[in-house]
Amino acid sequence: MRSWHTPLVLSIMSCALFAQPQDRFPSPAPWASRDYLTATALVTPGAALAQVEVLFRCSATSLIALRSTDTATPYLRKGELTIELFDSSGTSHAREIERIELPALDPDTSDVQLAWIERRYSLHVPPGRYQVRAELQDLHSKNRLLRNAPLFAPPVLGDSLRVVPVFFTLGNVGVAADTLRPQNFGDGLLFAARGSLLLHFSNIDTTVQTASIAARFQVLEAGESKPALFREEKRSDLPLQFGRTLAPSGAIGYTLQPAPAVERGAFLSVPLPLDELPLRRYRVEFDITAGSRHATVVVNVMMLWPDQPESLRDVEYALESLRFITTGQTLDSLRSGSFESRRNKLEAFWKERDATPATADNPMMTEYYRRVDYAREHFSTLKQRDGTRTDRGKIHILNGPPSRTDRMLDPVNGFTETWTYDRTRKRFVFLDKNRDGNYTLRTAGPQ
Repeated sequence: MRSWHTPLVLSIMSCALFAQPQDRFPSPAPWASRDYLTATALVTPGAALAQVEVLFRCSATSLIALRSTDTATPYLRKGELTIELFDSSGTSHAREIERIELPALDPDTSDVQLAWIERRYSLHVPPGRYQVRAELQDLHSKNRLLRNAPLFAPPVLGDSLRVVPVFFTLGNVGVAADTLRPQNFGDGLLFAARGSLLLHFSNIDTTVQTASIAARFQVLEAGESKPALFREEKRSDLPLQFGRTLAPSGAIGYTLQPAPAVERGAFLSVPLPLDELPLRRYRVEFDITAGSRHATVVVNVMMLWPDQPESLRDVEYALESLRFITTGQTLDSLRSGSFESRRNKLEAFWKERDATPATADNPMMTEYYRRVDYAREHFSTLKQRDGTRTDRGKIHILNGPPSRTDRMLDPVNGFTETWTYDRTRKRFVFLDKNRDGNYTLRTAGPQ
């Protein structure tokens, strides 16, 4: 049995992201993970052109929101996106241009920070080396956002088993069940997303009907010379799909559709427990067997959580924020040890309170740190920059946003702010006697 080590065409990992502060999870800040451009080349033997799938994503705030004449859409973002493939001499071989219009309710609201422009383009070029360029021009300001990415579409090497892996998410909200949504954009894999691996085999005999795969997930910790095995998945006799091609589905998805003619390529879909992987860096090794041939593909990936609460990114701050719901003795124990030890204890603390401990996602933990983020930002003052250390910040973290907030100005006592919670029938009254934004809890109790 021959072993073929094949190059990974799609750039999955950004090496710069390995230089993270020691007390932080590997997932970068939201602004660092919004903009990316990646491309994958699928080459079919005997075909004069390679199918190149280009994936682009950037923040909606790359386009300026200006007032619109449409009353239903007060603000509008307008842009023009150009995707182009250049060879080494600078000659353009393929180009796509699209006008983009995005409605916006208010350009100053924070929720737009999580809005993305996501696009997928299928281009066809002769196999070779290319540079992929994305240019997004704001039609209001004429500002331009440029991104470049290399693409290598290698020729098929005789009868060798050539494999190109692409990760997909499954079961996205609002996405059809048979739609494949590319997950390995730019820096890694999306945290807590159910997913699968789609393998494209080139030059495989149609008499081979099934393939088997073993996937080994090894955790890459800083300073480790040998990765630690996290888990291993084995799948046998998975059916190969011949005569198929990746067809577009919506702005960003794909479906496997019949190709114009039966080709000697094939697709293999492999479900993987990606939603169970914690926020780590991984070395993933795939051993693939199809008929009498074997291929090994190795990739380095990182689980990314672009919308991770900012207070959860810093392990020390995330542990300190537990002071509202645990004892000082327990908190001291959690905060002791190395970074890896403290991170593991933080995850174990929340895993005990997780309704679905088998998955990496923890809704209770996420909600808690969303409240911490809000309190830190919205209740900070000149006197206390960290809003979580104020009375209002503490009450917000423990109880969430109130059902109603009433504010009054008393000529003698200053500002009074009353928070009412209808569901729990609680009421909290805060007083800002000096009128400098520093509210103190005056009374707490039932309505």
